[in-house]
Amino acid sequence: QEGTFSWHSYRKVTTREPYRALTALPAYQVLRLLTGKWKPAILFHLREQTLRFGDLRRCLPEVSQKVLTAQLKELESDGVIIRTLYPDVPPRVEYSLSPLGIALLPLLQQMHDLR
Repeated sequence: QEGTFSWHSYRKVTTREPYRALTALPAYQVLRLLTGKWKPAILFHLREQTLRFGDLRRCLPEVSQKVLTAQLKELESDGVIIRTLYPDVPPRVEYSLSPLGIALLPLLQQMHDLR
């Protein structure tokens, strides 16, 4: 009915607006890129060299293969790392930091220095 007030629809509209404003902030977007238990550690190990998947597994023995794969896929889809697939037999995959990943390194260092 026209002119009928619905608390449910009012609440839905008002609770989304602050969320949209929050997600538009650059700080929120950067934190979203780094959210994940192993993402900062992955970036730390990639800071100086390109590594293969097996090398990353050896650097991070506590992380399972499934979780490491998922975190690498998220970092790649966010443009933080570059995944290079070589058509060798068996296939060889290398990971390196993208320009965005390199730009995040000083922030990671500052976060580390807060400890």
